[in-house]
Amino acid sequence: MAEDLLEGTVHAEVAGATADQVWRLLDFCNIQRVMATMESCTRVEGIDGEPGCKRYCVGKPTAFGYGGEAFVPWAYERLLAIDPAERSYWYKVTDSNLGLRGYTAEMKVIDDGSRCTLEWSFTAESLGMTTRDTFVQNLRETLRGIAQCIEAAVASGEA
Repeated sequence: MAEDLLEGTVHAEVAGATADQVWRLLDFCNIQRVMATMESCTRVEGIDGEPGCKRYCVGKPTAFGYGGEAFVPWAYERLLAIDPAERSYWYKVTDSNLGLRGYTAEMKVIDDGSRCTLEWSFTAESLGMTTRDTFVQNLRETLRGIAQCIEAAVASGEA
């Protein structure tokens, strides 16, 4: 149904970093370095950074489970395409416990000259575990957290 469609784009500005620095830190199979909500991210198939490679991501426990129980999100995700010149990659979730079907997304670094912005576009079908507004808000908060981790990494000389 149309009301089950989750589609949108969220943005987060990254202060004090160039687009190249940000792009280097958005390594598909090592995203946990800049995603505080991610417990681990491991390549399970293919060659890191090449289309077709697959990662297994495990999030940190959250209180979003049914009945207030701890919920540990996990997902297998396949890299569909990568464009280093445009600083973007596309991926899809192939299996997860996230309550989504057909999730595909693009992560992109936008160089606005005087500033750098992360852009996360997505589409999926909800299986009833979330609403569009809640999903967008969660991704917005996650992306802002990624931006903050990148800012800290750049400030400490990691990028």
